[in-house]
Amino acid sequence: MPLPCEARRARIRDLVANYHDPVWKFVRHLGASAALADEVVQEVFLVAFRRADDLREGSERAFLFGTAFRTARHALKKHHREPVVEDVDRAADLAPNPEESLDRKQTRELAYRLLGELDDDLRAPFVMFELEGMSMHDIGRVMGLPIPTVGSRLRRAREAFRACVQRHKSRLRGPL
Repeated sequence: MPLPCEARRARIRDLVANYHDPVWKFVRHLGASAALADEVVQEVFLVAFRRADDLREGSERAFLFGTAFRTARHALKKHHREPVVEDVDRAADLAPNPEESLDRKQTRELAYRLLGELDDDLRAPFVMFELEGMSMHDIGRVMGLPIPTVGSRLRRAREAFRACVQRHKSRLRGPL
């Protein structure tokens, strides 16, 4: 039975209030520019509005992230993937002093740069699991993959990310 119009609007308002920022960050982690992330997230919530009657209670997060994944993947094919930079965290840094604030910013930028070195098929499950806290079951549903494949990609992504970190550490140490 379709939701009444006001109930539909209220549900979408709640979804936007609770999930806008996490979905936007997720899309940025997938490699979208800030402007493209804004477009993708807008499309995600338009889809949610159109499909509000189909959304089961408790499955909203998986639905929104799945829609964001597919919409971002399509948009990124059309646009050049941009490395994620520090604007992925729109909230103001609440560090008590400038040194800590700078350190946090540099750490965040490094993490996103290293994340950007992962292949797309590895970055998505890594971001969903490690940063968004999604279960392997939900990742499988979002990406349309069997759970063993999700596990394999997640394992390979962790190995690749560790290798990126090691390369970075080696660059810092320089030649011996």
